[in-house]
Amino acid sequence: MLNDLSTGRGSDFVTDVQTTVRGKLPNANDGSIDSAQVAFTSFKKILDEGVAAGQFSSSPIVSTFSLAFAGAYQGGVLAPNGDIHFVPAGTNRGQKISASGVGSTYSLVYTAGDAYNGGVLAPNGYIHFVPYAAPVGQKVSASGVVSTYSLVYTSNSTYAGGILAPNGDIYFIPYLGNRGQKISTNTGVKFSQGICQHPFFNKF
Repeated sequence: MLNDLSTGRGSDFVTDVQTTVRGKLPNANDGSIDSAQVAFTSFKKILDEGVAAGQFSSSPIVSTFSLAFAGAYQGGVLAPNGDIHFVPAGTNRGQKISASGVGSTYSLVYTAGDAYNGGVLAPNGYIHFVPYAAPVGQKVSASGVVSTYSLVYTSNSTYAGGILAPNGDIYFIPYLGNRGQKISTNTGVKFSQGICQHPFFNKF
């Protein structure tokens, strides 16, 4: 019997037992996945359970979905609200797919060919597009506001992809650029190292 009647904990005891057996999913931005990996070990149980479960059929189920606009994009970023943003490369509008699978477009501040390649989600919810040939950075806020900002170094085929560090800095990955470049997001809430190294996030 899972209810601990002697202590009166009831459902709390059941939750503790389930957490011990199945693991616990932490919040992505509260620093609960610590450097000692205690919380990550609990989180890993959930990941391992999913892997061990396999799949429902002997072959992957492949399907298509409608686009709101047929443009050129390079990479994508998952927003905190579940929207998937495509990174604009050679198109004049942004495009996203909602958590329910509905496609839509939105206006961009800067549009040109080969503008961006890859994107990174900052801890404050902003999505930063990685400049490939664009002379300015471009980001989308958690509320959907698009804006640009100045870059220190710009060139053609400069960066492709980026990565978020635990301190909130975003590092652009050099493609043909002759120097590195990073953005300090100056956010008050930072992702832990465990979150940044997790395969769900470490592939922008």
